[in-house]
This record gives sequence, structure tokens and C-alpha cells, in this order.
Amino acid sequence: MKNNVVLIFGQGAKSKLECVVKCVIFRTIFNQFLRGISLLFLLFLGLNTNAQTRKKFEEKYPNGKFKVKGAYQDEKKAGNWIYYAETGSITAKEKWKNGNFVWSINYNEKHKKVKGMNAKGEEIIYKGCNCKN
Repeated sequence: MKNNVVLIFGQGAKSKLECVVKCVIFRTIFNQFLRGISLLFLLFLGLNTNAQTRKKFEEKYPNGKFKVKGAYQDEKKAGNWIYYAETGSITAKEKWKNGNFVWSINYNEKHKKVKGMNAKGEEIIYKGCNCKN
């Protein structure tokens, strides 16, 4: 043990008691350092997750089928929002980013795109393209 202490503290350790005291001091300081680092990490993790709070939003019809699915982040609409008919088919989709509208697409009963809108408010009309998108 004395050799390990001498390597850490240099040639200054003169007695076994002095080596033990220096080891105890070193361990105490090192343990406090590790606790501090752990607390900082947990604090950072806690702040980071609070900033990224995302809450799911779901509403259902009386028959149990979904009416709308989406999410809020910091009390603003975020991500994809999907709207459903009472039969369960999708009637519209929207994309939101940081509470700002990005785009929307409306669908007919046959799940074909009918019209949409971009972030500038420009309407997009889909004509019978027969695509599967």
C-alpha cells in the first residue's frame, strides 16, 4: 500500500500513518468529486427532459374509434396529427413544428388525396392521379 501512496503523492510520505491519512483524504476528495459529477449529470438530464416534454393527445368517438391523434410539445401542436371519420378511415393529416403549421392533406372516402395546404396557406388540389401516396 505504501508504494501506491508514494506514486500518487510523491516521495513526501514518511510514515505509514502519514500514508494512510493521505489515502483517506484522497479518497474523500475523489468521492466528493464523483458525487458532484453525478449530480451535475442528473441535473442536466432533468433539465433536458423537461425542455423536451411531449404529451400525446387522442380523442375518440362514442363507438371507441379514434377521432384525432396528435401530440403537444410545450403546449403547442407538434409532429403529425391524424383526423379520422367515425368509420375509422383517415380524413386528414397535418404536420406541425414548434406550434407552427407546416402542411395538411385532406382525403376522400376512398382514401384518395383531395386537397392540401402548405405553410404559406397555398391550397393544393389533387386531381385523379391514381397514386397510392
